[in-house]
Amino acid sequence: MCRWQDEYYAHMSAHWPDLERGEPAIETQRKHQPVQEYKRTHQSPEFIELWQQHERLKRRWRQVPYDKRKGIVDKELARKQERSLGAR
Repeated sequence: MCRWQDEYYAHMSAHWPDLERGEPAIETQRKHQPVQEYKRTHQSPEFIELWQQHERLKRRWRQVPYDKRKGIVDKELARKQERSLGAR
């Protein structure tokens, strides 16, 4: 895996010279951190608030009856289609 990451870095840095390669975990003695733990400790309060708001809206959306949700989605799709045809 380290070799693959080194090769990937070499390829990408040829296109983006400012790109920096992190130090290998073998050298730093870092332990693997599960994704959930990383997200819990590295997300801004603003992101957390937006995510919570997103989850609340999803729960409310699921409470709307199916036929009403379908009508809303169909109307929005038609509106997007009209806009894309008008832009051509």
